[in-house]
Amino acid sequence: MAGLHYETDRIWRGSYSDFHLLGAEVVSACAASERKFHLASRRDTKRSDWPAFQASGAKSIRQFESDYVRYSIEDATGAGHFLTIESQEIVGDIQLRATANAGMPLDLGDKICRMHKYFLRWQAHQTGQYRSEPAQ
Repeated sequence: MAGLHYETDRIWRGSYSDFHLLGAEVVSACAASERKFHLASRRDTKRSDWPAFQASGAKSIRQFESDYVRYSIEDATGAGHFLTIESQEIVGDIQLRATANAGMPLDLGDKICRMHKYFLRWQAHQTGQYRSEPAQ
């Protein structure tokens, strides 16, 4: 997909109990993305060039994709008041999506953490491959 794209090199390693910090981190990254963006097409970039992969310390793309889940966060209305959170595909073309108030980092962080829990559970149920959930 071509268009404006920003990928942070920050990797969240907090626990579910720190969701209020996660929301603040996302709001900060979104603010940074308004100042730092580029035209990009995923077809034109190698996965090994992704800032998140490089920041992860993973030894291979396979390990990175096994250990981490990708979430896209976009401005839902164009006014910056609401954000749409979307997971990577769980199975086939099924993904999770939620909307959160950008002015409420606590709500935003909570929704991302709950989405992640559901993502891991749904993926495990569908594939039989279990990832560990962070401590609560």
